[in-house]
Amino acid sequence: MEKKSESERISYARKALLDLVEKRELRAWCMERDLPHSSIYKVAVGTDIPSYILVCQMLPYFSPAEWVYFTDEEIPYKHEPLPAFNPKEFSLFIKKHKIDYMEIAEKLGLTEANAKNIFLHRRANLSLLHIRKLAAEVNPEEFFVPADESVDGFFYPDRGDIVSLSGKTSWFCRRIRIIPRMPVLLVQFWSQNPTELFMSKVIL
Repeated sequence: MEKKSESERISYARKALLDLVEKRELRAWCMERDLPHSSIYKVAVGTDIPSYILVCQMLPYFSPAEWVYFTDEEIPYKHEPLPAFNPKEFSLFIKKHKIDYMEIAEKLGLTEANAKNIFLHRRANLSLLHIRKLAAEVNPEEFFVPADESVDGFFYPDRGDIVSLSGKTSWFCRRIRIIPRMPVLLVQFWSQNPTELFMSKVIL
């Protein structure tokens, strides 16, 4: 059997929408859920690529993995629909990488300006293609759920605190992060009480 090209393959979510189109039920389905019929129709028939914002709107009906994986693939993660997510908020994945975001940007081929808009300023979002590139290591769900304050147990300073403009973690911050599960209180004490001269040395 000849393998389909990327453009010919269809995701689980798009397949479900296309089935509604073929049954002439998509408009009613969208109206019942207060969803944008025109945008969803274009996605279903393949003339538009689903945006991050649209996927966030449709989370109660399709899991993130159903948008990322094609129907000829097995979804390797446990998945289920989620509450709708505000695309302007920091997702779990974005907040995890507020410090080392340039390392993610290099994997995805993003410019520094684009990476800052995605990870720091929240003026842009990762595309489904970006999320698919990371899906072997990251459950797509992480891009669509909010992060709490603890995230992964490490202290994440605010932008401009001890993080360089290039997105690389400063020497001081790297020394903190390599100690697993260091108590946040101790890290906060160090970051809030250094002398002005010391801070000027660790801000690159």
